[in-house]
Amino acid sequence: GMVTVAANSVARIFNVTVGASGAGELALSGSVSVNFMKEDVQAQVTGGADITGQTGVNIAATDSPVMLIVAGAGAGAGTAAVGLASATNDIRSNVAAFVEGSGTSVTATAGDVQVQAGLRSNSDLPGSGTGISGARPDPGADPLDSQIWALTVAGAGAGEFAGAGALSLNWLRATVNAHIAAGAEVIANNGSVTVSAKDDSAVRSLAGGGAGAGTGGIGAAVSYNYLGGDPDHPGSGFANTTKAYIEAATVTAGALTVEAISNGVINSYALGLAGAGTFAGAGALSLNWIQKTVDAHVGNNATVTTTGDVTINANDASAIYSGAGQISGAGGTALGAVVAYNDIADNVSASITSSNYSDISVLAASGGTVGSAAVGLSGAGSAGVAGSSGANIIANTVQALIEGAGTTVSTDDSVLVQALARDTFNVYGGSAGLGLAVVGVGGTALVNQDDTDVIAAVRDGAAVSALGSVLGAAPGVSALKWADDADGTQSNQTVLGLVVEASSTESVETAAGTAGASAGTGIGINIIVNIINGSTTAEINDAKINSSVKQGGDV
Repeated sequence: GMVTVAANSVARIFNVTVGASGAGELALSGSVSVNFMKEDVQAQVTGGADITGQTGVNIAATDSPVMLIVAGAGAGAGTAAVGLASATNDIRSNVAAFVEGSGTSVTATAGDVQVQAGLRSNSDLPGSGTGISGARPDPGADPLDSQIWALTVAGAGAGEFAGAGALSLNWLRATVNAHIAAGAEVIANNGSVTVSAKDDSAVRSLAGGGAGAGTGGIGAAVSYNYLGGDPDHPGSGFANTTKAYIEAATVTAGALTVEAISNGVINSYALGLAGAGTFAGAGALSLNWIQKTVDAHVGNNATVTTTGDVTINANDASAIYSGAGQISGAGGTALGAVVAYNDIADNVSASITSSNYSDISVLAASGGTVGSAAVGLSGAGSAGVAGSSGANIIANTVQALIEGAGTTVSTDDSVLVQALARDTFNVYGGSAGLGLAVVGVGGTALVNQDDTDVIAAVRDGAAVSALGSVLGAAPGVSALKWADDADGTQSNQTVLGLVVEASSTESVETAAGTAGASAGTGIGINIIVNIINGSTTAEINDAKINSSVKQGGDV
């Protein structure tokens, strides 16, 4: 029958903390929530183990952590009141499934061998913990489908002064690894071998602070979120890693798939509110980072023999949806400022260093999405000043490679080396400053920058022979093509031979509106800067393609 080696963890933290106070003169309230979770989940076959499954072998490790956190604070007093709420949430997940070690052998007599590791989304929890199959989620589709969901809210009201602040800090750090390595042997002559690492990470954060008083009121909110990163070493540049590979091992199968698939989404919103008789100040910060490494490869003296197709696939989808807003109003002066900053920097790589198979596909693809809004309104009897700022960066590196001296990829069929990237910015901003008597100032600044590099290459001494069915019939590989029209219409084509293809699409949609109005002086300033500064390269460089004896199909 089937042999299953499975490790599955489902961890939950639900935390609600609320602080409240009231007094005739001074009221202070605070709520602090600190939550840490560290998960190590492994499913492994090692140490010279010898396993045979008649209908298949499944080695799977899955982790499904969840934090649902609410922190709130409220204060009210006759003279002064302050309310502060803070939530710090940190998940560290290490998930690994592997077969390794000299003398270790895994055989499926009639079925498949699957080596799978996954960090799961909460809408796709494993029923039996024996696999990680299932459709990839749509990033941002379900606002409650996340590993971290955090809400922090603070409010204060007083006769003279009130201050409220909300802080949400969230890190989700993940390493997902699936591999066959270090001298192990895996056999599925009548089936397929799949090595799969999948990461579905999501953080949702909402922070709000509001204050109202007779004289002065200040309300502020900060939402800080990181997929990757290290709170103990902020400058370390730690990236979440999703890796699937075969190294220094022997694999014999009907077909082979090595895939690393990563989805990451952040939803982050911050809102500051303030109202007072004399002075009101409101501010909001939404700060978000995604850093990931997604790698699928066969290399380092791996020996792979198949009768069917081989697919090496690294696929990444990262999305940040953020908003920062403020409203402030006062009888004298009102000031407000908001900032939304979003940064995606992923490295995506698929490669192979040796093969002798059927159709071979080396695929690397990345999609980066930023949807962001920064909006503020300040109004006062004397002076109203509002400023909004948004900065958004996508700087991914996407590589599909056959490279290196000694690398030989040979097939009677076809080879596809394809790197694709699609980056999308939908960014909006606005501010209005209304000062009835003296001055009204509004200012909005938006900056969007795309620095993604896309590379598909056969290079650095590699040798590829792709005969394209010259010696027999085969379906070929599906590649892209573009029509010679005004839109460069994209479609698919079947190619027999070798295809080295790189494609990138960048879309920027941005809009801003600003107003400054007053009976005295009104000033409104808008600044929008959009920069596309990436590269797209498809190359055959210092490589040998086919030969005079086996001239191959199309190139």
